[in-house]
Amino acid sequence: KSSTYRSVEDATWFLHNVKPDDAHMGMEAVALLALGEEIAAKAAIAVWTLALRASQREQLTKAGALELTAKAIAFHSNNPELQAAGAGVLRLLCSGHRLAQRNRRRVIFLGGAESILNAIQTFPDDCEVMREACGALRAMAHKNPVGARRIIENDGFKYCMEALEYPDDSVSSLASKAIGALQCAGEVDFRGTDAQAENLQALWEGRLREEREAGLRACCEKLRGPLTTGVLEAILATICIFMEDPVRYKFLNIVQPVVVCMQMFPGNPRIQVPSCQILLSLTSSGSLGNEHEEAIQKFGKCCGVSPLVQAMKELPCNLHLQRLAMGVLGNFLSGGDMNKTAAARAAAIPTLITAMQRFKKEADLQEEAINCLTKLCDTLGRASVAARLGLIDAVIAAIKSQNYGEIEGKLTELSCIILCMFSDDQKLRQEMVNAGALNVAKQVISKARSLDIQRWGCELLRSLSQPY
Repeated sequence: KSSTYRSVEDATWFLHNVKPDDAHMGMEAVALLALGEEIAAKAAIAVWTLALRASQREQLTKAGALELTAKAIAFHSNNPELQAAGAGVLRLLCSGHRLAQRNRRRVIFLGGAESILNAIQTFPDDCEVMREACGALRAMAHKNPVGARRIIENDGFKYCMEALEYPDDSVSSLASKAIGALQCAGEVDFRGTDAQAENLQALWEGRLREEREAGLRACCEKLRGPLTTGVLEAILATICIFMEDPVRYKFLNIVQPVVVCMQMFPGNPRIQVPSCQILLSLTSSGSLGNEHEEAIQKFGKCCGVSPLVQAMKELPCNLHLQRLAMGVLGNFLSGGDMNKTAAARAAAIPTLITAMQRFKKEADLQEEAINCLTKLCDTLGRASVAARLGLIDAVIAAIKSQNYGEIEGKLTELSCIILCMFSDDQKLRQEMVNAGALNVAKQVISKARSLDIQRWGCELLRSLSQPY
């Protein structure tokens, strides 16, 4: 090839129909990023195509793709094709290979964050630019506190919040993920004195708290308006990110619209899972006050237990949802007898037992389920229903799965406690003996490592040994 180009076609003819596996074209494609706008745009598309293969990103990095792409998008800021492809290149080069972390730091030094945010401002209606730009912001901020801080300093948080309502689902989803990546801005990652580190951390934790509070306020307002399914999914995912901050307790009014979302989109895991996560965060004790109790009351008033249990029924194989829903249910049942009655009417007992039977090897889920059932089955009627549905066998199976207490954890202890509670009734006690609970109690006394578990094993043996 001649080293003198007389036209765009002369410079880019070999880039036609470039494929991700054409690794041999990497060096030449990267070199063209340094030329004029039209050539650089085509070169950026080619480099993006090659970078789709994670195995080629290190080679492209060494060829200078990161630096030349950052300069190209900064210099040719009015070309949407180049901005979209360039942002895509930066996103790919900052993830999925050995030099990714180095690239995240390097691209911030090169002004990549400012260039990407400028592209978002310049082309807010260009779907491809917005999608790749949000993806690039996420990649730059991922485990990179310096990058996250630079993005926030340039109003990146605000632009990502605005992008949550973008009509294209992929843009709103990536904007939510970028917001999640920005949360590392409060981490200290430089070598300085302890005082400097503490001051920096305190400064940015305060800044992040302000951003989270503003973000939660905006999300609460958005939830009350008409939204597409994709936008709603992104907003709920973003609220989950903000829920990690105690500032969440200022927004207890979000409980009712979240429950409405669960009712409107049954069986949709992208709605149901984050909704359960939000409700769990609000109803769990995490503050010095009793805000979580108020959240439980609001959850009860809007009849939230019915869609919660319904979500467990409709997504029975979703382990994450089952755990979250059980956590919410456990908190709700702590609110008093009326809550227990409401949960029983919503068919919580059979739903919990079904989950125990399905996920026999998941000790955490078994603990959550037994915790809920211990609170729920505090009357003979509900205990009898649970026993008829197979709870006794499920609890005994849980004890055996922990090798009668040899494995660390609370599952064996909780299992013994609920069996002791059931043994107060003669009929249930007989059912437990028939199911082999007497031998289980002896094994727990013999094998359990914890004295507390052994004590409960002794109590269970004593209870089962009473005359009928």
